[in-house]
Amino acid sequence: MFSSPITTIFGTIIIVLTWLNQAFVEQGIPKDGKGWVTFLIGNVTGLAGLFAKDFNKSNSGTNAPTHTVS
Repeated sequence: MFSSPITTIFGTIIIVLTWLNQAFVEQGIPKDGKGWVTFLIGNVTGLAGLFAKDFNKSNSGTNAPTHTVS
């Protein structure tokens, strides 16, 4: 988590905007099923951004060429 700055920033922005929308536009906790689904999808999307890896990052510690092991 937090190892990819781009997805971490977007995930954080999505979560903050979801909560601000809920607090100021919707005025409190969701009151129906549609409201809960929208709120939960926003939070899950933001969490996915926090835990996602950037497309140009690698888990490899070296830049060794790949080879096939027989």
